[in-house]
Amino acid sequence: MKRLLATLLVAATMAMTGTVGAQAPKVGDKFGDWNFNCRAVGQDTTVCGLYQIVLWETESGKSPIMNLTIRRFDDTKTKTRRTVLAALMPLGIFLPAGVAARIDKGEQFALVPQTCSKNGCEAAVVLNDKTLATLKAGKELFVGFQVGLGGKVVTVSVSLAGITKGLTALK
Repeated sequence: MKRLLATLLVAATMAMTGTVGAQAPKVGDKFGDWNFNCRAVGQDTTVCGLYQIVLWETESGKSPIMNLTIRRFDDTKTKTRRTVLAALMPLGIFLPAGVAARIDKGEQFALVPQTCSKNGCEAAVVLNDKTLATLKAGKELFVGFQVGLGGKVVTVSVSLAGITKGLTALK
């Protein structure tokens, strides 16, 4: 009887703290086509999120064309939780043309170019509630950018398989 009472007490405590069935994701966990990873961005700061590397078919085989990351963070000004979608694309994109995205056949939205480094050019957007809900319900995310001045527009298709479970695990 004491063992049963102790077990129930532990289960009730875990339920109140939200740990029953809601373990924090670990580096390397997969959610469909998305992976969970963390990286240090400062001495005492680690950023975790979901990522997907998109491969592009070339003459010499498949090579990475884009790395997408979805992170959540607390906005101290508004005291809300924000979700950011960032895309790392190859060097050579025409920045004035911007970067556009859409989910399935939905409305297009812009990713704002942030910076370019030897690793590529990054563009990002804070997802509003409507876009986040559409992302969770979607099947495919399309991200487009122009290669060089007057160059062709490249549209990259990104699978959204597992995104809802991954975002739920991010809290």
